[in-house]
Amino acid sequence: MSTLDDRLPRKALDMFRASRNNHLGLVNCAYPEQGGKHISSFSLWWVAMVYDYALWRGDSEWVRSMMSSVRDELDRLLVQRSSQGAVKLPISWNFMDWQTAPSEAWNSGTPPHGEDRLNAAFNLQMIHTLELVAKLEAYLGETELELRTRRLAEELSNVALQLFWNEERGLFADDTGHQYYSEHAQVLALLCESIPSNLNRRLVPGMLKAKDLMRTSIYFDHYTFEALASTSHIEELLARFEPWFGMEANGLRTTPEIFLDSTRSDCHAWGAHPIYHVYTNLLGIRPASMGFTSVVIRPQPGSLTHLHSKLPHPKGCMEVRLESRGSHWHIEVTLPQGLPGTLVLGNDHYPLKTGQNKFEFPV
Repeated sequence: MSTLDDRLPRKALDMFRASRNNHLGLVNCAYPEQGGKHISSFSLWWVAMVYDYALWRGDSEWVRSMMSSVRDELDRLLVQRSSQGAVKLPISWNFMDWQTAPSEAWNSGTPPHGEDRLNAAFNLQMIHTLELVAKLEAYLGETELELRTRRLAEELSNVALQLFWNEERGLFADDTGHQYYSEHAQVLALLCESIPSNLNRRLVPGMLKAKDLMRTSIYFDHYTFEALASTSHIEELLARFEPWFGMEANGLRTTPEIFLDSTRSDCHAWGAHPIYHVYTNLLGIRPASMGFTSVVIRPQPGSLTHLHSKLPHPKGCMEVRLESRGSHWHIEVTLPQGLPGTLVLGNDHYPLKTGQNKFEFPV
């Protein structure tokens, strides 16, 4: 997103694909180590990375070359089903996130599940991933595969609702016994298009108020921020930035693996994601179509009064400036030649032309 040099993301995606040459036939999270170390959630995030590349950069023929591995990765995980049709956690390290509070139910980052090996977050992540792959299939013109993938997502959504939804609490339980709850399951449900919107409207208030949820850590906060922004809970998102603002006081010059007394690693790349959210959720710059052939800008500054960024695009650099002056917002958007765009404020849409666009709106 922040560079025009696509070689590094392509290399990373392709190395993950190559790492599947092991006894499991699944992505190896420690490649080129050859032990076949597998983390089930990372398999699904690798598939989501392929989608992200297609969304932000296109390159349809290169993406097409990845799809046989993408489909096979999902099929290998989908084959392990319960009698109800839920996807079982595979026999591997089923890391979802580092726990942020003591819990006997979480084990080395593996979320709660019973003897049935069923966990809500893993099933909801699978639904979300299937929905992304359906969009990839549509992008590549594979209509039959798109329809199949959407059907699998909808079927699994119905099963997840049956097994994990707790109507009284208005939350998804982690386990089929409804003993444990986490932000992770709620966040992933909010990212799923197949989960009914009337349920999703209840999730954020319930998630924020509940006292017994395992909260997401620095890594999974990326998805929490996506969920909060998608439901216009920007002040809650900004409040969750606080640990990053405290890094310097804690002697940190790079983002750690986790914000606890023991950081595990003082330099961990996954903690840099707030940069992404400044672009995509606060300034609201996102591709409006696959391959970033058009742009939508949907600012959500919350209590911030000034935001400014430049974002590289294959057609040139785009620039967005947002500033509160007195009783008005002043918005300037500069787009490169050949990139159509739309500014969205609430329910109002404003077309953007090549070059500089200036707007003024009451606060």
